[in-house]
Amino acid sequence: MTELKAEDVGLMHTDAFEQLTELYRNEKPKSELDMMMDVSEIMAGYCGEDDSACKNLAYEATLKQFHAGITTLDEIEYPDDFHAGLKQSIDSMHETIKQIDVDNLEEVVGTLLEITDEINEMEDVNEAQRAVVQASMSIAVESTKLWHNVHYVAEDHPLRHLKSSGNRKLQTPLTEETNANLLGIFVIPYNIISADVASGLANGVNLLNAVGGGGAAGLVYWLPVLLISIGYFAIPASLRAVLA
Repeated sequence: MTELKAEDVGLMHTDAFEQLTELYRNEKPKSELDMMMDVSEIMAGYCGEDDSACKNLAYEATLKQFHAGITTLDEIEYPDDFHAGLKQSIDSMHETIKQIDVDNLEEVVGTLLEITDEINEMEDVNEAQRAVVQASMSIAVESTKLWHNVHYVAEDHPLRHLKSSGNRKLQTPLTEETNANLLGIFVIPYNIISADVASGLANGVNLLNAVGGGGAAGLVYWLPVLLISIGYFAIPASLRAVLA
């Protein structure tokens, strides 16, 4: 996990959901608790065998995200010294994912990648702040591709029908589910992507607030923790938003 790069956090996100998809391909989870345990164990699998802190974070992040409700990008409180250009990039990312629909995946992803290039080229930026936003953009790209496919392309995708499985937490009355399918298909992907990115970004920003700047030496020490935290809070937040 210490070799994780900011631009690769989204790939970890994709890999986790690919594992979850295979797990649910033949048998859906029986309860929300089962889903929490499944996603926690997948994330813990990225940790070193003896890395108990990393494994604990996987379970802690899942528990918090399933019980804290959905975070929105508008709720994030940035430190006073957060770079204005990075904030503008986050705003641009938010406006871009709002546009997601059946036919415009390539356009949306292309715009997100252009914003990422701008972030990479910014000068006079705190590198820890840049890394947090880079990781969040990586999640935005991968989450957009994932949930566009789940809700607009693959009608039999295992993650598309989780609401109709299992106990009270996962069951939806037929009329309610039908209405959600008819009316919600246009907003569901955005809602999930937004919750996904916002949770990862919020926890990255919270860690920045907690540890302060720290200079180059501090960045070397804290960067792996920042990136792991962003990924580990985003993944269960995305799954939790599926059930909202």
